[in-house]
Amino acid sequence: MRITKKNLKSLIKNILTEAEWDEQTIDAVYKPSNMEPSDKLYKKLMGAEGHVPYVYDDKRKENAKKVPSKDLEKIVAAGRSPKSGAIPKRLASYSESKGTPTIGIGHAIFQKGHKKYDPKEQEKYKPYLKGGDSYMTKSEAIKLFKADVVKHAQFKDRIEAPISQNMFDSLVSLAFNSGWERGKPIDRIISLINKKQYKKAAKKILSTAVKSKGEVLKGLQRRRKKEYKMFLADYSSFISDLKSAGIENIA
Repeated sequence: MRITKKNLKSLIKNILTEAEWDEQTIDAVYKPSNMEPSDKLYKKLMGAEGHVPYVYDDKRKENAKKVPSKDLEKIVAAGRSPKSGAIPKRLASYSESKGTPTIGIGHAIFQKGHKKYDPKEQEKYKPYLKGGDSYMTKSEAIKLFKADVVKHAQFKDRIEAPISQNMFDSLVSLAFNSGWERGKPIDRIISLINKKQYKKAAKKILSTAVKSKGEVLKGLQRRRKKEYKMFLADYSSFISDLKSAGIENIA
């Protein structure tokens, strides 16, 4: 029988006493440091970001232009099948970007002056600018994307209280969009989780990282709402398990 997180709980219950089950559940199922982004989350994030096989400006993604017929064959050959027939404009240079130069599935290439600026990375993706002959295949984009998502899950080492897989996935989605490092918006959520104030943490997601340059963006609000719902998806069973394990002061 293949062991999955879904059936792990029932399997453990079959071999442990109730007392042992209560103690083991928290470490085996709800310990943040043991968690990795789920396949379900990868699919959701890929759907939200989309795959663009060259360098584009993330601030202009919504104003995508129709794919020129001469480029369409190359784009499809690179592994992308545009449903709408529209993708962002290919940047001629990094400097013309009004936002952050981006490639593949939301991979940011930071500009000079940004603390994450890496001249080697800019040189690596230079052939994917306009005038270059490179197109990132879908498999290459997915590999890069998954590495980026795992990197943005590093906040888990700062979580001291138990969380469910859905809660973890929700936080990874938020971190992937707004940063995982200390001092980023996700810290406000983590602070509430560490106090076991799970409902307050969920509610806080709705108002976190919804602005760009002081303006509230509807797209970010929609994303936070999805993350809020994901966070609370299995809330009742999660809280029931914590209470069964004798964990108190849960809000």
